[in-house]
Amino acid sequence: MTDDQQALPGVVVVGSVTADLTTFSTRLPVPGETILGDDFTLVLGGKGANQVVAAGRAGAAAHFVACVGSDLFHDMIMDGLVDAGVDVTHVRTVPGPTGIAHIRVDASAQNDIVMVPLANAALSAGQIDAGLDALAGRASVLLTQLEIPAPLAMHAIR
Repeated sequence: MTDDQQALPGVVVVGSVTADLTTFSTRLPVPGETILGDDFTLVLGGKGANQVVAAGRAGAAAHFVACVGSDLFHDMIMDGLVDAGVDVTHVRTVPGPTGIAHIRVDASAQNDIVMVPLANAALSAGQIDAGLDALAGRASVLLTQLEIPAPLAMHAIR
C-alpha cells in the first residue's frame, strides 16, 4: 500500500476469496456428458476479493478480512491481493484448501458456477472483530457479501 493510499479514507472488505477455475466451451455439457473445451483460466476470485481488489485498484486504502488455505493456490491469492494494493494483514492462512469456484462459460456467455467455501468457512466473528478493531479510524466504508455465512456478514455490519 502506498503512502497516498494510507492518506485516503479506507475500505474494509469482510468476505470470501477463491481460486476461480474457468473453462470455456462452445456450449455447456448436459448432465453426464463430457465435451472438449476451448480455453481455461485460473485467477484470483471470490466476491470479497473482487470487491477489495476493485477498491485497491481504484486507489483506496483497501483492507481485507478473510481466510485463505495453505494449499498450492495460497501464493497466487496473496500475490494477487498485494499486487492490487490490498492490505492483507487480516487475511488468515488456515490449514487445508483455499475456496474454489468452478465456472463454466459457453460461447454466448451463459455460465454456471459451483463455489466451494473451504477455507472461507474458517472465518469467525473473533477474526472479524480483531480486524475491525485494528482498522478503527482507518476506514469509512465496510463491504461484505453472502459468500460468507449470513450471520458473519451481519456480525460485521453490526
